[in-house]
Amino acid sequence: MAYQLWSQDNFSKGELSPFMYARVSVQQYYSGMKTAQNVLTFPTGAAGKRFGTLYQATLTGFTTAQEIFFETFQYANEAVYQLLFKPDKIDIFLEGILVKTVTSTGLNATDVFNLDSTVLGTHFRITGQSFAPKDLVRTANAGNVISSVSGGVWNMTTAITAGLILPLQVTTSGALPTTIPQIVAGVTYFGLHLTTSTIALYPTSQDAKNRTNAFTLVDNGSGTNTVIEFNTWNLVTVTFKNLPIYDFDDGYDGITFTPAAVSGASIDLNASSPIFTAAMAGGAFIGGGGVARIIQFSSNVVVQMAILVPFDSTVPLRGTNVLLAEPAWSNARG
Repeated sequence: MAYQLWSQDNFSKGELSPFMYARVSVQQYYSGMKTAQNVLTFPTGAAGKRFGTLYQATLTGFTTAQEIFFETFQYANEAVYQLLFKPDKIDIFLEGILVKTVTSTGLNATDVFNLDSTVLGTHFRITGQSFAPKDLVRTANAGNVISSVSGGVWNMTTAITAGLILPLQVTTSGALPTTIPQIVAGVTYFGLHLTTSTIALYPTSQDAKNRTNAFTLVDNGSGTNTVIEFNTWNLVTVTFKNLPIYDFDDGYDGITFTPAAVSGASIDLNASSPIFTAAMAGGAFIGGGGVARIIQFSSNVVVQMAILVPFDSTVPLRGTNVLLAEPAWSNARG
């Protein structure tokens, strides 16, 4: 039969019922389509992409929308995760598949609903009024050795979870497995867990989801070849090197401050009257030409400093001419 090209520019009748498939004598047959997935038809006859997103998964574990925070996380240039924050939990989806749940986050429903977030390369950072900034970070799983290749898939030594799509890299003590196209050390690929012991390899997570453009796996190389998957997630409090500072006290005009040295990493700062508190650790002392970070609380009249800019001398400094500050962010201050 000769090849025929069908041209149709009128889809004003939308998707046809299966009962219409053989009714070629009806005019609507020529103004509709067999399958209209994720499209809208317009009165003028055209069909366009439906606004919104495709269904991926049903979200569970909450009772109202005020208990969740939903956001996407583009991880470097590798993949886009979908994150669902719930009270004390974070569900992490990749291509609509739940790949990990982080528990014991300490976030309550109010924290979750009022989250603020940003993406910093490979870190998903969150903050709120009642907790210090935290990063959701991804690290490597334990290595899993490729035992053999059969039927175009890798057979793994250690059991895996079937159905997941996970980013991975391959390391070797000899030569990497032969694949078409050839994989390279240090490059991230995506593995589809076909069973609890087999992995098929794809260049992207989308290809793995659609099962298209799979790598041809020829052999498992020489030496020991290990698959390193990246699906260990933790929510960690951000450690800042230098926090913003603020003078919350402002009551030391009548006190004098004496640095024990003009420079150094652990130098005492002595006050003529009680003024220092433990909350000042991480704060700053500025005056007499010098700038120092307070690194340790010793007593209400002595703290230790790391001097960043040397002081002019060790002559006592009047409180009216200095700045004594504590971290602007803290558990005490919020």
